Amino acid sequence: MGHKNQKCVICEQEFTGGNNPEPIKTMEQGSCCSECNNLVVIPFRLYLIQLDKSIQDNKERKLNQLISNKKYLCKDADAIK
Repeated sequence: MGHKNQKCVICEQEFTGGNNPEPIKTMEQGSCCSECNNLVVIPFRLYLIQLDKSIQDNKERKLNQLISNKKYLCKDADAIK
């Protein structure tokens, strides 16, 4: 059974398959690609688990850092190909 091409709700790249992008985006907004799931969503979920209530204002900074890292890693991977 094949999957249709989708656009990742995080990086906006086309992919097949899909992952739950929460808490970055909602499932109603769509799915995320495996790269964003592995490099952004899962690390952010783990971060939130460890996050103390008194420092939740750092969530946005951490999210932006993970997204920037993902873009950098994917850019380097494309250069290697």
